[in-house]
Amino acid sequence: MELSKILVVDDEKINQNFIKGLLEGGYDIRACDSAEECLELIGDWTPDLFLLDVNMPGMGGIELCKQLKASADLEIIPVIFVSAMNGVDDRLEGYEAGCDEYMGRPFSRWELLKKIELTLANKKALDSYRQRSDAASGAAMTAMTTAGEIGQVVRFFRESFATTSFNEL
Repeated sequence: MELSKILVVDDEKINQNFIKGLLEGGYDIRACDSAEECLELIGDWTPDLFLLDVNMPGMGGIELCKQLKASADLEIIPVIFVSAMNGVDDRLEGYEAGCDEYMGRPFSRWELLKKIELTLANKKALDSYRQRSDAASGAAMTAMTTAGEIGQVVRFFRESFATTSFNEL
């Protein structure tokens, strides 16, 4: 079974190492020091979940989240903020940027694990629904195309049976 891929983006190595230690073994986990490094990495390695810090030098987590959600290829990948900035306004800003969850530091490791588990389960369910929807749309398009062709054949037969001579046909 392939492990779910998680990308941690945090400028603090201690935070990266704590989260990596918490998740190693159950997930394929990688870490970046900046939003810019994250954007470079996802060209070669696309995660199933982003864990982002809000306050980083250069581009912050909020702006990174907005960029990820603006990308057609990445918009469906969930984002969980894990940040020391955990006031109501901070959390609301994160949700407005497009995050799926927001964890304030300090946090319970069990709560983070559960949020990751539930977020990934929701993503898998949505992916499954999207695949089924695409398959149903394809079947509907095939049916409509076939129905149009059958309609032409039926109309031809109806009109040909209504003819009374070969010349009229």
